[in-house]
Amino acid sequence: MKYSIDKIKEEFSPFGIAMIPLMIGINVISSFLAAQTPVWMDTIGSMLAGVIVGPFNGLVVGLLTNVFKWLTFDPYALPYAIVNAAIGFVAGLFAVTGWIKQEKSTTMIIRVFIASVILAIVATATATPLNVVLWGGTTGKPWVDAIFAGFLASGWDVFMASMTAEFISDILDKTISFFITWFIFLQVPPMFIKTQEIEVKGE
Repeated sequence: MKYSIDKIKEEFSPFGIAMIPLMIGINVISSFLAAQTPVWMDTIGSMLAGVIVGPFNGLVVGLLTNVFKWLTFDPYALPYAIVNAAIGFVAGLFAVTGWIKQEKSTTMIIRVFIASVILAIVATATATPLNVVLWGGTTGKPWVDAIFAGFLASGWDVFMASMTAEFISDILDKTISFFITWFIFLQVPPMFIKTQEIEVKGE
């Protein structure tokens, strides 16, 4: 699928631009609140930007969140900007394709869960190489690193051990985060949901 240039530009209208610092703030605050918990919770703002404004807006929020964190309080955040950006972008795709809607139903709950699993896969695929190259496979979350160490002790190679531990943590984190995102999405007045105005064009 592809987007016209005009539709991408619409994601950065005055409304879309105004949403960027707000969503960055949500990412930063939620990550602070979750600092002592087993989850990361640092992509809710990126997901919200994606589902409300569009995938490219979610991508920019994800990138700038990690740049901001790197410049202010987290010296390790910059390489992981690609992870946050990918999450915001893919979350937005779920909205513009109609997979996620402002609808309360059992079907939508199932769809949100499936989307959460896909987001966990995206996060794992982008974060694992960074974890292995930069930190020898660890993540910085003690419980995740304990799982990683257990896999290593069982004879797993570093990449597989790191990827599996990362996926276990991401399934938990992205499921919680995307259900929170969807719940907030349901409360937003339809007039502000710009993804409903983005036309998805086939190849």
